[in-house]
Amino acid sequence: MSKTSIEWTDTTWSPTRGCSRVSEGCVNCYAERMAARFSGPGRPFHGFAKDGKWTGKVELIPSKLDDPLRWRKPRRVFVNSMSDLFHEALPFDAISEVYARMACSPQHTFQVLTKRPRRRLEYSRGGMLEAFMGGDHETIWPLPNVWEGVSVEDQATADERIPLLLETPAAVRFVSYEPALGPVDFSRWMWPVHSHWPARYKSPEEASAAGADVERKRQALVSAHRTFIDRPSTDERL
Repeated sequence: MSKTSIEWTDTTWSPTRGCSRVSEGCVNCYAERMAARFSGPGRPFHGFAKDGKWTGKVELIPSKLDDPLRWRKPRRVFVNSMSDLFHEALPFDAISEVYARMACSPQHTFQVLTKRPRRRLEYSRGGMLEAFMGGDHETIWPLPNVWEGVSVEDQATADERIPLLLETPAAVRFVSYEPALGPVDFSRWMWPVHSHWPARYKSPEEASAAGADVERKRQALVSAHRTFIDRPSTDERL
């Protein structure tokens, strides 16, 4: 477990290491800089980073897999702050190892953020988790304790990645808008919020500030302090 200053999570868990740049949003990647600092012989990121950049090597770290199973207190867990779970170099079997641990840790909420939503969609459609579990466990897919998110940095990456996110089965979908390299119009993906609050209040925010009970359905987080509303689905499991 690693403590973090990231405001929308409680801790980080990195069961894989390594990455490579996929867009301009990776140019000043903090994870790449951190990996470079610890890339010398005998250090954790030896072979994963060289000359200040990722090498493209990505591997599962078996010794880290069971960490969430040992945490008794429920928490929000940012998965792979030092990697991308859906990197092309990571086989689906390795990804399933990570999802299996999340399935076995229902007390936690896992936040999986990627810049590679197309590969995640391919993984989800392939039913790899169910195959990994071998039918021995009754597994709900998508996992109810896993948030699936994408990182976007400008309009072009938002246009590319958010539609793929919306096609991906998920209990909650979210968007991280950082680094903000250009303006993004999120309005095309905003949907009405089904909220209930006393009529004397003009908005759910006003009702909440007054201590009234406010129910919001199918909302997701945008780390840039915007509200991104998940697309309604005819199948409530999706």
